[in-house]
Amino acid sequence: MALIYVACRSDAEALMHDLVVRSLKLACRLPRPLRDALSAIAGTVAWAVAAQPRRNVTSNVKQVLRHFSGEPRALHVQHIARRVFRRCISNYLELFALPRLAKEEILGRIDVVGQEHFEQAIAQGGGVIIASAHLGPFEYLPSWMPARGFEMTIPVERMEDRQMLGMMLQARLSNGVTFVPLTGFAAIRTMVRTLRKRQVVLITADRAVEGQSTVVSFFGAPARLPIGPVDLAIMTGAPLIGGFGWCRGRRDIIEFAPISLALPVQQRADRAALQAALVDQLERAIGTHVDEWVVFEPIWQY
Repeated sequence: MALIYVACRSDAEALMHDLVVRSLKLACRLPRPLRDALSAIAGTVAWAVAAQPRRNVTSNVKQVLRHFSGEPRALHVQHIARRVFRRCISNYLELFALPRLAKEEILGRIDVVGQEHFEQAIAQGGGVIIASAHLGPFEYLPSWMPARGFEMTIPVERMEDRQMLGMMLQARLSNGVTFVPLTGFAAIRTMVRTLRKRQVVLITADRAVEGQSTVVSFFGAPARLPIGPVDLAIMTGAPLIGGFGWCRGRRDIIEFAPISLALPVQQRADRAALQAALVDQLERAIGTHVDEWVVFEPIWQY
């Protein structure tokens, strides 16, 4: 909800946001079926009142669908956009519920696809870089790693909403994950140190926020995406894999996909080849689950 709030702030919306924050603290204590029902209602309301984020999501969804099957029907785009807002609310409720879940409960609700790709990467002995997207129940991937005995470092963007930031950090830190500011040499040093300890760094790669980026063809149109995952892989020699999440009924899915190790050895340090392989995985994952792609900023502006 914070993403929606930042994108369309006004006095009325600020008041609504205050109510949402208070409600989240109570709603995350509900059983999961009730949280799902609440997400559907609150997400639909957010879709109706947040005009600019709704336009951004609609535009993003339309570009993804257009890339695969031509110009989509307006009602179909609208339906998917509403589902994106519902997923956003659901993600926050799941995040704030995490501190009350035991490790066994977290692992018990997750199905892992392509785990052999993660194991192949970790077997290289130099840590693993996971490139992810704002897709599905994102917090379950950072929860799965510590529950399996791995340390994880995630660079995150700055957030103006201090109240929401505090709640998010409290919930996330309970999972044993290290979060560092997205910019500056301190973040790079922390990520390199994590990889040297043969642990895991996770970077979202579907939206350029801060730091170095490049314009690439993304779903058939120019878009600016971060180059950080690729540069970090080349600098450290650590394998780069994709790590994505989505829902399948009542189950939460984590999927790992090969990126650098799927390339010929001579291309694994080639910036253009590695970025192209990363974009291919982003397009595949987002294109398959566009209704769970929780991005409220316009991606295509070029």
